[in-house]
Amino acid sequence: PLDVELDQNIPNPFNLFTIISYTLHKSNHVELTILNANGEEVLKIVDKSQPVGHQKIEWRGVDRNGSSVSSGIYYLRLRSSNQMMFRKMILLK
Repeated sequence: PLDVELDQNIPNPFNLFTIISYTLHKSNHVELTILNANGEEVLKIVDKSQPVGHQKIEWRGVDRNGSSVSSGIYYLRLRSSNQMMFRKMILLK
């Protein structure tokens, strides 16, 4: 069984912002990262230990410097324990 479940972001495609949600079935360290279509890190949204439960995070289409990113395909990468999951997101401006 999985220790974590990564839901598809809502809405997708999105314009101003999107909601990213995931569920931890046991307490663990979580890294949630946004990657561009080339696999390069745009923004690490979460990098901390979290308790069991459902988590929601809003992403407003900005990079680590707070600058708006361009329209295109982005990927969510969630790492927890020895598991890694991906979801595709589309940003339309």
